[in-house]
Amino acid sequence: MFIYQINFIFIVLWAFLFCFHKPSKIKNIVFLILSFGQMFLLSIFRVNIGFDYQMYVEGFYRMGMDGFSNLSYLDWEIGFVLFTKVVAFFTKNHIIYLGIISLFCLGSSARFIYKYSRMPWLSTILFVNLYFFYLSMNFLRQSIAIAIILFAWGFLKNQKLLPFLMIIALAATFHTTALIMIAVYVILKIQPSLKLLLLYCYALVFFYISSDGFLDLITSVFHQEYRNSIFLQGLSFTYAIFPIVIALVAMIYKKQLTALSQSNHYLISLTFLTAFLMTIMSKHAILERFSYYSYIFIILLIPEIIYAIACTNRKISLEQITNHNIPILSEINNRYKLLAILSIFIITYGVHLYGMFENVHGAFPYSTWLIETVI
Repeated sequence: MFIYQINFIFIVLWAFLFCFHKPSKIKNIVFLILSFGQMFLLSIFRVNIGFDYQMYVEGFYRMGMDGFSNLSYLDWEIGFVLFTKVVAFFTKNHIIYLGIISLFCLGSSARFIYKYSRMPWLSTILFVNLYFFYLSMNFLRQSIAIAIILFAWGFLKNQKLLPFLMIIALAATFHTTALIMIAVYVILKIQPSLKLLLLYCYALVFFYISSDGFLDLITSVFHQEYRNSIFLQGLSFTYAIFPIVIALVAMIYKKQLTALSQSNHYLISLTFLTAFLMTIMSKHAILERFSYYSYIFIILLIPEIIYAIACTNRKISLEQITNHNIPILSEINNRYKLLAILSIFIITYGVHLYGMFENVHGAFPYSTWLIETVI
């Protein structure tokens, strides 16, 4: 676990050096290069990190031996199979293969944060504390699908359906669960409100009553390997607490958030969906896979909430916020904003530590082939 703590400390250090005083686009780029660069190094030097590590390494060598004569492997999607075979055509080294995947997934996340986050340094810390970095070393097919979907955010918030669907279709060729984003597109048309909250509560009750029979029926036809498996058991409800709290706080500051940006109501709705999905996965762990597509957007929402809190406590009117007549960042660095940042920092670091002791995504403790090679 020590190496992950060092990784986190250095991210905070880069944030202090480049982002706390007179932030700029150039400083944000330097911060993201350093932070995601060190995560990339941890990723490519890893060995047996991630519950699915050996499965993907074995799949890489087997698909490489098959060549292009067979375009199927297990139940893996065609996009991922083709990608693996193309890489295997040029190299037989699985470290390069995993490195290419990490470069794309982490690079996509860094671009997403740089382009859309109001506070890139905080979004990066959330990326680590909320396990997205560890996810990228475990669920490789889904990590690629999520990384592709991040390119769809601009189309989603601007309601450009065709390019959005094209990106989702591409993501689904790496992991079929990405198709949930089509339903999400429809759900996001519903404004976040008390009615939406009640609708989710009703759906939650209905799910708990009927889920066992429904999943039993599904697994009797599809993915029979999951039938009566540990994946149909529940995960700890602890993982759902944080998104539930953030969803409720976002509703409190809904007016300020939508004044800051109209697209923020999509981020609020995505967090509502995440809270729902992470609650129901406390009954069936297999549903965890669906939550990541909406959960990743919380790293954009939290900085927006902090700005909303700062504006509210400085009594900046909704009209001023809507017209972007907000004092520069240094002028709203008041105690309320600082308290909000520290609260998020402490709470999410606690979430991070909890995940470490739970061995989330099989990432702990860290091991590397580099030391083995040296020895």
